[in-house]
Amino acid sequence: DYVVEIHGDGAEFDPHAVYPATKYIEKGYDLITGSRFIKKSKALENGMSLLRFCANIFLSFFDRKILKLNLTEFHVGFKVYSKNLFENIPWEVTSDNYLHNFEVISQCAFFNLKVAEVEVEADYKSAHQSVSLMKSANYALTHFITLIQFLFAKHLKIRNKLFTINKFRNQCIEKLYK
Repeated sequence: DYVVEIHGDGAEFDPHAVYPATKYIEKGYDLITGSRFIKKSKALENGMSLLRFCANIFLSFFDRKILKLNLTEFHVGFKVYSKNLFENIPWEVTSDNYLHNFEVISQCAFFNLKVAEVEVEADYKSAHQSVSLMKSANYALTHFITLIQFLFAKHLKIRNKLFTINKFRNQCIEKLYK
């Protein structure tokens, strides 16, 4: 009924965050996302770079305002997805890179799915891979493009692949569950 995603870049995200997520699973939430910023100082104490910290705070500020989701962070590699989410958003058209997570959050906001947040610890002191500055800048740019697409779809009714339900897709899913 649920899929847990923990980015595979070393020991960065603590999988124990699944336990507090279960209370939202029991309540039928569609997406439970982790946050390193429920207690902001903890991310820095755990070794997050100041640049990464500030970039996340900056991007998440715009995300909260535009998507109207009360999350402290939108750019983290810990997610719990419900079966309902997979059945009701066009997740298969999302990117196959780090942007995927943010696109799914945006889709949840667009399609009014239930989203919750749990604290997740991240260890930046142990060995793990980190995204380069160039890839991070590209991510931030494409993230803003996703926000623009969201605004166009939500307010101007200009649809795009991320924010349109494909009737053919729904028919295929219905056949799967018969």
